[in-house]
Amino acid sequence: MAGFAETMLAEIGLDVTVPQPIRVYFDWIEAHGLDRHFDGSEGYRHALLDPALENSCMGIIPPDPDHARLWAGATDPGIGKRLVPFCKTGGDGSYAAFWADDAGKTHIVHLGSGSGSTMIGVMVDDAVDFLRLLAIGYDELCWPEQHGMSPEELHEEEHPEEDYEGVEDERPAPPEAPVALREWLAETFEVTVPERASDIIGEMPDMDEDAGGDLFAQWLTTVHG
Repeated sequence: MAGFAETMLAEIGLDVTVPQPIRVYFDWIEAHGLDRHFDGSEGYRHALLDPALENSCMGIIPPDPDHARLWAGATDPGIGKRLVPFCKTGGDGSYAAFWADDAGKTHIVHLGSGSGSTMIGVMVDDAVDFLRLLAIGYDELCWPEQHGMSPEELHEEEHPEEDYEGVEDERPAPPEAPVALREWLAETFEVTVPERASDIIGEMPDMDEDAGGDLFAQWLTTVHG
């Protein structure tokens, strides 16, 4: 059976150039045994982002060419070769995806589910920055209003200590940091990981609003069926 990295790259296909940092990240995932078979199936495979993120809503997922076309509301089946979801960013059905622009350059973009997150647009042009985002340790990245808070700050806001006076043992544990991923990034790319997503991601477009200057949001307006 092909390994996880080989399977992911084969399913992404040739129309999208997968950035080298993501290729070596797939190798790292496989080397650390983070790929999983869905419900024990030998078919559908997904992967944890880091050993500490077993219960995260985020994860690497196998490409589905039809998903991108349907999400974009496009009739051209070739859309699925240029827009390839590969990472869950939330439990609502939002994804990060590779997108090849008209010049063939690969960007990492966000596909909000529409039923939950409505965030779209280019997340990063630098694949290492995307890996730095994952290494911050969020449970979800699809909510732009949370990007200005660290995972620890979000935990304190959602589970304030005063709400658990007398029942401290019922308070959910704070998020565990993806230390292994952070250390690998530092060793491999000589980068640090910021505390908050807003240190990497700027203001993102909303699918219900004007595309503004975002290249991906502008492109979407041209592909609707």
